[in-house]
Amino acid sequence: MPRERDERRDAIEAWVRRHQVRAWRYVRLRGAAPDLADDLVQEALMAGVRKGVHGEPDERAAAWLRAALDNLWRMHLRSEGRRSHHLEAAIAARALALVGADDGSGWLLALRSCLQQVDGRARQLLELHYAAGASREAIAERLGMRANGVKAFLRRVRDALRRCVLRRVNGEDQP
Repeated sequence: MPRERDERRDAIEAWVRRHQVRAWRYVRLRGAAPDLADDLVQEALMAGVRKGVHGEPDERAAAWLRAALDNLWRMHLRSEGRRSHHLEAAIAARALALVGADDGSGWLLALRSCLQQVDGRARQLLELHYAAGASREAIAERLGMRANGVKAFLRRVRDALRRCVLRRVNGEDQP
């Protein structure tokens, strides 16, 4: 009996290893954050084990997992939709608290100061995207990148600028 349990456990572990990465990537493509994707995949895999899907051929099991992940993702979005109006109100209150009595000139001054620190490919990226209005494809060709790489690079540059501006506005980083 213990040997059968070990064999079953090994079979389940092998099934999870075969499907886990693809399932995680599938949920990420649907729009889930990495932590949420981990949770949804774990839940779907556990449901698959409980329902005996791990005994099905891989193609059928993968299709079942995709359907289960779609359902879990939709349930998450519905529950988030119910909470979203509370979240939006909290975000708005925080944004107003950050701005305070500033007419925006402090934020612009901080942004200009932060932009002066940007150079190299990041500077080229910002100039091509915002000043020239170039598409991601055109920027990618110009910088020798892929279009999705431009998108990720732009996101990183924006995040760095956002952090820099917040530090300066909060007085943590003086020019």
